[in-house]
Amino acid sequence: MNTTACRSCGAPLSETLADLGMAPLANSLVAPENDGLMEPFFPLRVFVCSRCFLAQIDASIPPERIFSHYLYFSSLSSTWLEHCAHYVEQIVPRCGLGPESKVVEIASNDGHLLRLFQRRGIQVLGVEPAANVARVAIASGVPTEIAFFGRAVAENLRAGGHTADLIAANNVLAHVPDINDFVAGLKTLLRPGGTLTVEFPHLLNLLRFRQFDTIPRARSLLVSIKRRERFREARITDVRC
Repeated sequence: MNTTACRSCGAPLSETLADLGMAPLANSLVAPENDGLMEPFFPLRVFVCSRCFLAQIDASIPPERIFSHYLYFSSLSSTWLEHCAHYVEQIVPRCGLGPESKVVEIASNDGHLLRLFQRRGIQVLGVEPAANVARVAIASGVPTEIAFFGRAVAENLRAGGHTADLIAANNVLAHVPDINDFVAGLKTLLRPGGTLTVEFPHLLNLLRFRQFDTIPRARSLLVSIKRRERFREARITDVRC
């Protein structure tokens, strides 16, 4: 019986969705000088909270170990660039964004999405914990705060005059260990009447299309299943990859 607490409601975790054994950290490559040395492995077991039905892994790796120096640059993905362009085309008129508006992206990576808003004359601010990636964004003209986002960071930004008409949080909510603190930060930073868009993996699609390789990237949250009956129908007892 696992006694790890749910990242959302705090209830003990006991319902296993999938046990994928031991795995190395995602987006973590072995440096040449460490070739031949043992690579750290961690348990990759997915639970579903029996109280709030949030799917999550139980292993808690310090975020600094994963994201302080990141190897993924979003602007290198052609499909992501297309997605960003489509998103900006839709969201700008929908939210009525203009020169007086501000867009804040959490986990802004190398700043490509925010540059698209800048080209339309809209003020932007990125928040990115990986210093190596954030410096690329800053060098390209995208103002970026190097920090792990949460309530305290949001309060500091707000005290410095930063609030957002639009907050974009793409593929980040699933990676934060304290999702309640993260969401509280979003609420703090968003202006009254502002818009928040969040992207994260969908658990039912993961099950339907057997996308188990995406689980290491979704370390703290996949998606909440609304009803226990649906969880029982979807439950995995044997995973073969």
